Amino acid sequence: GVEDIGQTFFNFLGLTLATGTTGLTSGYTVIDTDQFVGVASTGGANPGVINLPVAADRGLPVIIKNNGTIALEIRPNGSDTIDAQSTYALAAASSPIFPTITLISNGVSAWYVWTKFVA
Repeated sequence: GVEDIGQTFFNFLGLTLATGTTGLTSGYTVIDTDQFVGVASTGGANPGVINLPVAADRGLPVIIKNNGTIALEIRPNGSDTIDAQSTYALAAASSPIFPTITLISNGVSAWYVWTKFVA
């Protein structure tokens, strides 16, 4: 048989994008295997804090979705930046709006907002 390269690619892509952590609260640090981070803070620190890994060590995008009722502050590691800023604010969720952002690394010292869905 002949392998369907397209199907193999999309099967792998689905597994890659499904890797991650959900139901988190403030103070989480994104780990190497996270492709998706779902945050569900409804109390505690406001804004909730999500720490990014070193941009130079990251090859894949990371998606952060706020399912919680408090805003999030996404913090890059050390002197890394997000779109030339030291932090990035992601609004609190208000059903049916669940703010979501996809970040990609330049492989050196910066993160870039690739896509975002906000109210």
